[in-house]
This record gives sequence, C-alpha cells and structure tokens, in this order.
Amino acid sequence: MVDILHHTMGTFDKEDNPGWTYWCGYPGSDACDGIESFASEYQRLKDQGIVSWSLVNNYDAQPTCTLGLCWEFGGYINEDDVIEEVNSYRPALLQLKDGGSATDGQGPYENHSVVITGYVWDGYDIQYLVIHSGWDMYDHYLAWGNWGSGTHLVKIIPEKR
Repeated sequence: MVDILHHTMGTFDKEDNPGWTYWCGYPGSDACDGIESFASEYQRLKDQGIVSWSLVNNYDAQPTCTLGLCWEFGGYINEDDVIEEVNSYRPALLQLKDGGSATDGQGPYENHSVVITGYVWDGYDIQYLVIHSGWDMYDHYLAWGNWGSGTHLVKIIPEKR
C-alpha cells in the first residue's frame, strides 16, 4: 500500500527533491492527489494480477487548509477533528511544518507527513498523538503542538465504490 501511495503521490518523481511528497495544494502530484487516485491505481494493479485484495472504498482527501492559506495564515489542526477521525477509525494525515521529535527521539520530523492513528487524552486535552512516520513500523508519540504554525490535518474520507 505504501509503495502504491509513493507512486500516486509522486514521491520519487521530484528531480530536485527525490523522496519528497508535496503538501496538498502544490502544483502537480501531491499528497491529496495521491490519496484520491490510490483506488484506481490499486484496481489497475489488481487487474494485472499484481495485488489480489479487493478494495471496498475510494478515498477523498480533505485538507483543513490549502498550502497558500497554511503559509499565509498558519496551519489548522483542531483536537475535535483528530478525535473524530481516530474514533471513526479513519487515520488522518498530519502535514508537519517544523515538526519536532517524538518522545522516543525519532525525528525531528521537520516538514514531513505522518499518519495519526491514535491519541493520548488526559480527560481535558490531547497530550500526544500516536503517529506512524513511514520511517519504521512502530507507534511513536508526538506531543500536541510540537510543530510549527503551517502544520495542518488532512482527513481521509472513505467513499463506497
């Protein structure tokens, strides 16, 4: 799945920045484009016998701001959005700007995108996000707010095929 997303997001197509996935709103292939074209690419690979599982959903990527607005007015990430997505079993993409390090020392994440799979709640506020960075297969904990003002959330909404 990750390799398919690398392809649909154009991660390795950037001559000047190989290995980068552009934030939602950049011209050309970006994270949102890749999420939204994942299902059709997966189906193409299934038709060729490369993958075997059937997909149930297409996916719509909904950033909480577009790149121009993030840079000009600061990003947007709200606890209620994170809680809603995680509690609905929908991992969300966190597009970090000046992201710090996880509690176990992984990072700094700088301008990296990570997937939010959970959160640590103290009864009043989110204290940590449970994330996957794509750099390994483990859960990492990122303190709430350990990122710059351009950080924003991308909701990944399944749509029945």
